[in-house]
Amino acid sequence: WQCTDTNRFYPDYNEDYKHELLFVGNSRKVYRKILKDLLPTEHELAVYGSDWEDLIDEKYIIGDFVSNRDLRKLYSSCDILLNDHWEDMREKGFVSNRIFDAVACGSCVITDDIDGLEELFSDEVHSYKTKEELKVLVDDCLKEKTVFNQELIKKHTYESRVNQIINVLKKDNN
Repeated sequence: WQCTDTNRFYPDYNEDYKHELLFVGNSRKVYRKILKDLLPTEHELAVYGSDWEDLIDEKYIIGDFVSNRDLRKLYSSCDILLNDHWEDMREKGFVSNRIFDAVACGSCVITDDIDGLEELFSDEVHSYKTKEELKVLVDDCLKEKTVFNQELIKKHTYESRVNQIINVLKKDNN
């Protein structure tokens, strides 16, 4: 599994970074799944990333780059962080690292459905399969306040992953 650095990603609300819906990611000149499923929307959407100009309305594009220093503030300050997975990640069951980082910041996360997600984040991350489910999730999540689960994210730190790997190696050597 992926993991996060809680020295870099933690709740850090900043009004300057406030957005109702947030998507951070490059298009790679492909209309990303969650944005394709969401748009058009009546909600305020901020997209940060490159190569979006010919794919989505420019009113959604806020910037083409976010520094790691500011990423925590964006994740902490949005009402909902939108995430999706590249097809090869989904096929191989690689849950996006963005989810781990965003959960560490206390974000409400909505993502496309992927195997293994519920095992990692049973209630903390919302997944959808259809456009209709996405629209309902967005509306529902905007009505409720996400509660930061500090204990959960402790299981998904780099230190925790290293210890998990060491334990597996110890079992294999016995």
